[in-house]
Amino acid sequence: ELDRQGRHASRPPADIVKGELIWFYETLLNINIECGLSFVLDSNLVEKGENRSPEANATVSPEKRRKQSEDHTPEVFTKLMEMYVTTGKQTEQYNRTFTFRFYKLLLLLANSHKDFRDYVHRHDNWTWALNAFILGSSGSDSTTLFEPLFYGSVRFINDSQVFRDRLLTKYLLDKKSNGGRNVNVFTQSRLTTSSLKLLRSVFESDKDSQYGSPLPQDAVRKSCIHTFHSAGGLSLISTSVMKFAKRLRDENEGCKDGVGKGGPGAGGGSTPFTVIIEGLYLSLRCLWMSLHPLRVEEIQSILSSWPQVDDINILCTQLETYDDTEWQKCFEHHNVGANEIESVRVDTVRVMQQAKEVKGMFSCVDGTIRTTNVAGSKVEAE
Repeated sequence: ELDRQGRHASRPPADIVKGELIWFYETLLNINIECGLSFVLDSNLVEKGENRSPEANATVSPEKRRKQSEDHTPEVFTKLMEMYVTTGKQTEQYNRTFTFRFYKLLLLLANSHKDFRDYVHRHDNWTWALNAFILGSSGSDSTTLFEPLFYGSVRFINDSQVFRDRLLTKYLLDKKSNGGRNVNVFTQSRLTTSSLKLLRSVFESDKDSQYGSPLPQDAVRKSCIHTFHSAGGLSLISTSVMKFAKRLRDENEGCKDGVGKGGPGAGGGSTPFTVIIEGLYLSLRCLWMSLHPLRVEEIQSILSSWPQVDDINILCTQLETYDDTEWQKCFEHHNVGANEIESVRVDTVRVMQQAKEVKGMFSCVDGTIRTTNVAGSKVEAE
């Protein structure tokens, strides 16, 4: 019926009703999460005309519940969850008002019920929406969908190897994940840090990718680190590093020339200076995290076939030369507010420190870096 009414021009009345029902259930679960038990145990709350409580549902055997499921058509909760989700200008208002509450409802149920959470981990809807609304070229970090999709994904990354693998291989490392074009979420022209933060969470959550002593070879093969390198992730992150560094150089040239090109308060819709600094730090951080758990001979093998290694090494050397005076001029020129100065200064220090750690790692691998190494530099595990 919904399809016959046509969704492409506008959301039909039945879609609005479903959105309002989802809003109601999401509000109800925020008041009492135990109400969600009846959803995940037995999606139809009525059996032979009699109301069933969540406690009663909890005592029903799997065989009887399966028979109940067969007897009730359609499944109320199942049909409710068949949400038509799409992007596009014509659905922006609907997505801001109702679709984000759909994902908040899924997150509430997933956080409280393991079986439902496992189902969400395996289903492609969540990661598709994350890519479409947040990570891709048409995504946004300011949409109402950001909070449930992004922070829910961080939670799922911590919980599930299945979700980590799906997100990493199908969206973060897929070179056609951005609208079917040969552009990756890390190499797209849009400057955003969301993909980098998720990749950092993947590395941090992978039990086989911890950052103490070098991993045994078998552990490396099973880890997200191995998946990352096998899919050419190092080149993707290198492009991300250079993308943010190029914008940083543009900003610094603007400081020296007296021509503003970005930052809070700057015109033209340019990227905030804080996003550039954070993006550069996260790119360098993810690069370091992808190499640090490996043994020296493994790093040497990777660096020997890594085309951007010299560019990254030179860039790290340059980043170490920025001093407080240069940073301060940039803060002033780009109208960084007084309440932001300290946090931005911390980010610039982190960029310089991370660049030093990357160079230190390079210098520990003899014969692979053809440009000047930092003598005696050594990377310490955090």
